Amino acid sequence: MKAFAFSLEAVLIVRAREEQAAAEAWARAVREQTRAGQTLEAAKQALDAAQTALGQTRRERIRPGDQTLYLHAIANQQAACGQLADALRAAAQVTQARHTALLQARMKREVLARLKQKKMKEYQSAIQAMEEAAVDDLIIVRYGTRRAGR
Repeated sequence: MKAFAFSLEAVLIVRAREEQAAAEAWARAVREQTRAGQTLEAAKQALDAAQTALGQTRRERIRPGDQTLYLHAIANQQAACGQLADALRAAAQVTQARHTALLQARMKREVLARLKQKKMKEYQSAIQAMEEAAVDDLIIVRYGTRRAGR
């Protein structure tokens, strides 16, 4: 009997490559989401610093334009935080989509891998059955020649 050959081996290789590409895309999305989260955190810290500075300025002697300047800075920082929060939500959605794509690609590859294993077991069972039949034939032939020789 000829050696085992899985007819869908090329498809399995393509599926493995697709899974690898999906894993890399998901990893990039996770990095982008992490980066967006860090940027948002830095912006929130800057907002807290601006609010702290405004509070200190109010306790001290305030120059005529200082409070307006701080209030505008705080408003701008709040708007930036809102935009960064939106960017973080978008990055989280992209990450979720990439993760879903990865899971689908993995499932497609695993289906083919299981099919290959099933076919391999069938092949091995057929080989074993052929070997057992050959041994049985050999035993029958030897037993028959002994009986004929009596």
